[in-house]
Amino acid sequence: QLKMPVESWSEYGQREQTRREHLVELQTVFGFKPFTMSHYRQAVHTLTELALQTDKGIVLASALVENLRRQSIILPAMNAIERASAEAITRANRRIYAALTDSLLSPHRQRLDELLKRKDGSKVTWL
Repeated sequence: QLKMPVESWSEYGQREQTRREHLVELQTVFGFKPFTMSHYRQAVHTLTELALQTDKGIVLASALVENLRRQSIILPAMNAIERASAEAITRANRRIYAALTDSLLSPHRQRLDELLKRKDGSKVTWL
């Protein structure tokens, strides 16, 4: 225990240098590593595989946080976690769409495109 008055806790971290010094010390003592661009790229790659199974962002974000904690990597800002999850979902969707459409012949594509066109006098399409 530090045996400091509770009132002084509100002042902790006010000085930016103190926060940086303590962060470096904690990283050294506990073996934490900072989240880098390399970790981001690896996260997107790993999450893309999971995103092939689900497009639920919360599932992907939770998996990323769990994975980073297992590796003792300091969690990035929430927007970085959200961005990695969104990028993984986009990549997975593109792979799924490609898997569904790559083998289609031109006549099949044309027939599918016709389903997206509105009929005269109508505001809806077949799809």
